[in-house]
Amino acid sequence: MCLLLPPTVQRNYDPTLHPFEAAREYKLAVNAVKLERVFAKPFVSSLTHSDALSAICRHPSQLSSVFTGTVEGELMLWDLPQKKSKWSVQAHNGHLGAIVTAPDGGSFFTVGNDKTIKRWSLEKTLENSDLPVDTWMSETVITGISHHRYNNEFITCGERVFLWDATMKAPKFSYDWNTGAHGSNASVVCVKFNDIETSLFASSDQANNIILYDTRGKEHRIVGLHEGHTSAVTDVYYSPTGKEFVSGSYDRSIRIFSTEEGKCRDVYHTKRMFKVNCVLWTADNKYVLSGSSDHNVRIWKSVASEKMGVMREREQSAINYAEELKKKYSSFPEVKRIQRHRHLPGHIYHAKKEHAVIKESKAIRQANLRKHSKTGAVPHIPVKQRPVVGLVDEQEEKEEKEEKAE
Repeated sequence: MCLLLPPTVQRNYDPTLHPFEAAREYKLAVNAVKLERVFAKPFVSSLTHSDALSAICRHPSQLSSVFTGTVEGELMLWDLPQKKSKWSVQAHNGHLGAIVTAPDGGSFFTVGNDKTIKRWSLEKTLENSDLPVDTWMSETVITGISHHRYNNEFITCGERVFLWDATMKAPKFSYDWNTGAHGSNASVVCVKFNDIETSLFASSDQANNIILYDTRGKEHRIVGLHEGHTSAVTDVYYSPTGKEFVSGSYDRSIRIFSTEEGKCRDVYHTKRMFKVNCVLWTADNKYVLSGSSDHNVRIWKSVASEKMGVMREREQSAINYAEELKKKYSSFPEVKRIQRHRHLPGHIYHAKKEHAVIKESKAIRQANLRKHSKTGAVPHIPVKQRPVVGLVDEQEEKEEKEEKAE
């Protein structure tokens, strides 16, 4: 009995026998980036609530559980695979601003418009307890909170940004850039610590910007500015790797940014999604959650074209080869154009064009003012050195009054 062996494939790797190798690779890269956009379908599922969403937070130990908060102050614990609520309580009198878990995994914090910070026990949620473990009182309304990964500290924002010690009832430090006579406006909407580079934290404001801060040293140093949203940014959340973060906005879209780039990697939107109030990145780095004013929590894929489920080795190797080709030829015009292009809703597209015109007009006005003024009278201030809270709003109000007077 003779055994039939698979035929042996003979290959000669001499480069002279394989002409136009770069051209063939370039064509494969273009096809790969086109297929990426064809299979980019990020929406997975949704969770329906009885009121508009205001906050969302993942469970510290259970991958399939998340906490959600509504504008009426209701706090709920959800089971994502079953799409059912496991626990709920009336946490605050009014708007529930944000939810964050402690690094030890035994408790979580909530803040609301009633100027209180409450700590809840995860063990007592299983007993259906509706009483908090501890409570802090703030001088101002709090809109966001984030806990340090290692230290027993958390940071809150609102009219001012405060750094708190969990063992003290008063704030430890205040990040307040306002030096005007009229007081600071409530520009900071939310803050988030970076889980990898724990000395950095990000904040979003009502000027459609996302700002990164460095807490090391006495100076308040801005690391980067991320642009793209056409309306106020309401929430940001870091990925488990710390290299990316997701943001939600009143322009009814969510965007995924790299911490090293100012422009977004991807933008998600649907026809029925209203203003996005909160966002979340799951611990397995696979999904992104968003809560909006239409009473829904939507589940998205963190990589829009990624295939879910088990893949064969041959399919996985083909995907890895395509990713390497896209990285190799990412600077080529055709590949770059297809990779960066996104179809946007009409209101975002037109608002983006309007903001570009406004930005260009301001730059021209500053250039003309600098041109017809004494040397050094109108200094050029980089974006990263401009004030963030209070002074920006006062300066814009002053410019608007001057324009109306003219």
